[in-house]
Amino acid sequence: MERTRLGENGERMVTMYEDHIKFEVRKVIMELHQNGVEKSEMVKFFSPSIIDYVFEEIELHERIDREKKRLENRLDFTLTEDHLKLMQKFGVDWREVEYGAPAIDAKRPYGNSDVATDIQKILGRKLSESQCLDLHQETQFALQILVQHAEIPLGNYHRKESYSKDWEKVKK
Repeated sequence: MERTRLGENGERMVTMYEDHIKFEVRKVIMELHQNGVEKSEMVKFFSPSIIDYVFEEIELHERIDREKKRLENRLDFTLTEDHLKLMQKFGVDWREVEYGAPAIDAKRPYGNSDVATDIQKILGRKLSESQCLDLHQETQFALQILVQHAEIPLGNYHRKESYSKDWEKVKK
């Protein structure tokens, strides 16, 4: 029995049962892939659109994993103005885990969840998705260098709004 309801504008709302089924189908497809089952075999049991959706997710995660491994072994890095501009836009807040710590919002590091578009807006130029991903991942090294080598003037700072990230040094 299909359980659905209509939202305020008449759109179909997915029920938690359907969400659970989609999640379980996704897990099965991922497990089949890990066990070497070809997409052409999976089509016999699952909708091609569901298989394509899951494989897009798999390919994205595999690409990110490859990039992480490549970056982990890197010994040299060139810090650029682009890295500094990106870090200035980091959404930094406080995370209440263990003792608590400052953290960059992993889902919205530059304010929105579309990281590539945010990076292009911040830098003011068009970049490929791959270039955006590279710059974003390199901010890890840029931040490590900043924390170790930055010379920041000591003293009092002020921001105009409690939600603002724009701190300015108070002039005496």
